[in-house]
Amino acid sequence: AQAQAAAGADGAIDVDLFLRDVDDELSASDSGPAPHATVARCAEQTETLTLEAVMYRGAGRVDVRVLESDAPVAAPED
Repeated sequence: AQAQAAAGADGAIDVDLFLRDVDDELSASDSGPAPHATVARCAEQTETLTLEAVMYRGAGRVDVRVLESDAPVAAPED
């Protein structure tokens, strides 16, 4: 299981994450109005994905972390 998390610096107001597959189809997203976002993806095989972090409001740095685990990761509820 793998999860991606992003957090904006002090000036960030709204940070969103979008995880897309090779066909540019949205696989997971977190687009709530918060200075942080998290998406999770469990795959049975190796796949290529693109992670996009977007700051819709605010300014400053956005840090992104990729977390891996052998245990299942629960996706955030919408």
